[in-house]
Amino acid sequence: MLNKMTKYEKVEMLCLGILAPLILSAITAYHLIYNNIAYFGRNTMAKFYGFEAYCVSLFWFGIATALFSFFFLKYKKHKHTRLFFSVSVSLILTIIGLFSAITFTFWNV
Repeated sequence: MLNKMTKYEKVEMLCLGILAPLILSAITAYHLIYNNIAYFGRNTMAKFYGFEAYCVSLFWFGIATALFSFFFLKYKKHKHTRLFFSVSVSLILTIIGLFSAITFTFWNV
């Protein structure tokens, strides 16, 4: 598999398929340990604590899963079933996290 890939594809798979999701997941997990997550908008900042932070963090875990599935799993041998499952999970996590962020932002105003 790696022999057939160009150097650009190998660097893309390493950076965007492995390193970026790991860093994003680690930062999100770090914020979850301390039970706070902050989102920066155009002129405002929204902070979430406790259960709200957990729900909103699903957005970033969904983005990390999407990066992993698109840039890493697309080069694997049995890619269709794993890729479909991983993209479905990342889409569900992202939608739940985004819906939670919108709901909790307007709920706390």
